[in-house]
Amino acid sequence: MPSLKGKVHLRKNNHSRSKGMMIFSIIWAGQLVSTLGSGLTSFALGVWIYEATGSATLFAINMVIWILPNVVLSPVAGVLTDRWDRRLVMLFSDTGAGLSPQLPLECHLSSTHSHAA
Repeated sequence: MPSLKGKVHLRKNNHSRSKGMMIFSIIWAGQLVSTLGSGLTSFALGVWIYEATGSATLFAINMVIWILPNVVLSPVAGVLTDRWDRRLVMLFSDTGAGLSPQLPLECHLSSTHSHAA
């Protein structure tokens, strides 16, 4: 009579693989939304700067400032991410990306309010 132990073991491996794929899909979808949101925020901030100032130069400077850290830090970040816990790196980088658009707006509002007072 054939042993069922091998078949049960295969089912367990398939279940753990599908669970791992589900976790990967959730993380991948989250990163996709984060990347799209960051790109749209960058573009919207650039459009807002252009509409507020009418300066294409300031629009271009905003785009360069937004892209430059990715170009400069990507080679180093890849090496460091391989050495650190990837979940923590994703958590901190997404938190920083989420808070970074607030800085120019806060600076603008602060200077506007201080001039009004």
